[in-house]
Order: sequence, then C-alpha cells, then structure tokens
Amino acid sequence: MTTTSAPLEVRNLTKRFPVGGGLRREYVHAVDDVSFELHPGKITALVGESGSGKTTVARLLKPHPVPTDVAALIRERLDRLHPQFEGRGLAVSCAVPGPTQLRVDPELLGRILDELLDNAVRYTPDGGAVTVQLLRLPENGVRLAVENSGPGIDAASLAHLFEPFFRGDPARTRSSEGGTGLGLTLVAAIARLHGGHARVSSVPGETTRFEVDIPS
Repeated sequence: MTTTSAPLEVRNLTKRFPVGGGLRREYVHAVDDVSFELHPGKITALVGESGSGKTTVARLLKPHPVPTDVAALIRERLDRLHPQFEGRGLAVSCAVPGPTQLRVDPELLGRILDELLDNAVRYTPDGGAVTVQLLRLPENGVRLAVENSGPGIDAASLAHLFEPFFRGDPARTRSSEGGTGLGLTLVAAIARLHGGHARVSSVPGETTRFEVDIPS
C-alpha cells in the first residue's frame, strides 16, 4: 500500500485509542522494541486486511485481557491446521498440559500461534516434524514453543529475525507468497505487550525453535 501521509508515531496511536495503565506503556514499548514508525495503513499491512486482521488491529490498539485457557487455544489452532499437516505428511506432536488459565488477550495470543504454526508449516519439508509445547513457568507464567525440522536458520540471521521487513536466507523468504515480512515482528510485539518476550534458536540443517514466554 502506498501512502503520502506523514508518519504516525505509535504514541499518537495510543493517544487516539487509549490503552489503560501498564498495558498502554507495554504497547508503546512493544513497538519501540521492534523499532518502526507506522504510516496510516502500515499497521494494517502488519496484520492483514481480512476480518481477522482488522480485529487484531483493534486489539493491538486496545487489548482485552481475560482469563483464557491457553492449552485449549493451542489445541483449537492445531485442529484447524490438521488438513495442512496431513496433506504435507508432517508428524505433529503436542505436549500440552491440562487446562492452563492465563490472563491474556485471546485474539492476540491466537495471532502468535497462527504466525508460529504458519512458519512451521511453510518451512518444514514434506514428511518432516513439528512439535508444539506449552510449559509452565515460575509464578504461573507459560512458555509456548513451536519447533520444526528443516533447513534451519543461519546464525547471522537469528539476531535480526524479529526485526520488521528483515529477510535472511532466500529459501525462507515469503515474497513469492505475498507475505509482508512482518509476521515475526508481530509475534515479538504481542509478547512484549503481555509483559513477555520471544526468542528463536536454530541448528542449521536440523531444527528451528521459537519460544514465547508470557508471565501471569
């Protein structure tokens, strides 16, 4: 999308769409941490123009944290992707405990899952393996982990993977599929918005693992 409007800083967005207290500060920090200003419309490019994308825009500007069963949310996302897993012959393992209540925005946490599982499906070779884990952290926080077999990511790219528009190994680019290069930036921003953080590790030629920690 091309625009001639002047940049609209995230702090101006939070003035127009107030986010209360600490959540407002976390939102500003979230986007500061991934270091980009938004033109009007670029936030839509970040999450897409579909109905779900517009909902995510609204929730980024004004989150609605509620008690959420994170384990059930993970299972729902995996069930939704089952035809893609099956069609590609991917072996999917899910290590998720029983009901795991956490106060989060379910729309935004669901977006994290969508982005990480989409990455896993996209970059795992046919017949490969995807592992999804939900681990309990001290003081009732959780760690969401998605790991996939495949080409991995070189060390030089790992440090920049959550930066907006970063493209490393051409084998992992989304340009041919119409991606924005902002999906992982969104993951990092949503994690930060919830007071958590995202990380990635990889063994080239073997596996890539994304982890998102969310405190209670």
